Amino acid sequence: MSSNPDPPLGTDCHAYQSSLASETEPTTYNQAITGPNSNQWKLSIDEELTALEENNTWTLTELPDGRSTVKCRWVFREKKGAKRETLRYKARLVAKGFTQQYGVDDLETYAPVVKLTSLRIILALAAFYNYEIHQGDIKTAYLLGKLEDEIYIDIPEGISVKQFGDRKIVCRLLRGLYGLKQSGRMWNLAWDKFLVRKCRFIRSVEVYAVYYRLGNIQKPLWILIWSDDVLWVGEYADIIQAKQEVGRQFPLKDLGPAHFFLGMKILRQPAQNKITLLQDQYISKKVVCVRYSSVAS
Repeated sequence: MSSNPDPPLGTDCHAYQSSLASETEPTTYNQAITGPNSNQWKLSIDEELTALEENNTWTLTELPDGRSTVKCRWVFREKKGAKRETLRYKARLVAKGFTQQYGVDDLETYAPVVKLTSLRIILALAAFYNYEIHQGDIKTAYLLGKLEDEIYIDIPEGISVKQFGDRKIVCRLLRGLYGLKQSGRMWNLAWDKFLVRKCRFIRSVEVYAVYYRLGNIQKPLWILIWSDDVLWVGEYADIIQAKQEVGRQFPLKDLGPAHFFLGMKILRQPAQNKITLLQDQYISKKVVCVRYSSVAS
């Protein structure tokens, strides 16, 4: 069997996937507030704007001479479960990071995520020792990192601001925003500082998104993070304690025992010390794309 990676999906496949997504997920702000499921999308927009306000994400100011704004847009997604059911409607205000100017709007951008190999190894340990596996979601994670750079964005759709004088009124960002090149890094710095300094976790020297400490009965407890998705692996009591610590610092959505993480179903068989990972959603998408490309060609 060849070890070469799969070839990139063709443009026909991307177009087909986009047409499927457009049937249920709006692509613009106006579509969201006037189209199907508009009530749900309006609620998600209000929730996002509330989070932005509560986190003091920006301050209104005049655009300084010689500076330009980073563009932004609304992105709408239906968050799906393991059975492809819609769990919630999610609206996110996203910066168009590709409009940032290096050296002006950003410098350092590195932010680690857990390697899939490391995830499989730790899940194998969980299967062997029958450790618990729990999952959580840090809500509006990128808003929790404080920006070091001076960045301006245009007034987002959905927000009304009175214009005084001839100078352009913009938002100066104080917090990270999804889409900014450095937002992931700023959030990761806040997360790392909390776990290491306040919670006595040790960060792996090999995989920076994996943290470890001994629990109350000297059993291991791991925390893995991928952007704003968190996985706890260890004894039940230790996981509950760690969740409470995280929840006191960050807005944590506790999802309980893990069943679906990074597009993979997690099926446990404790009696057989066995965990099965399934990626049938990914496979079905690939099959649909291949079929469409074949028809189109």
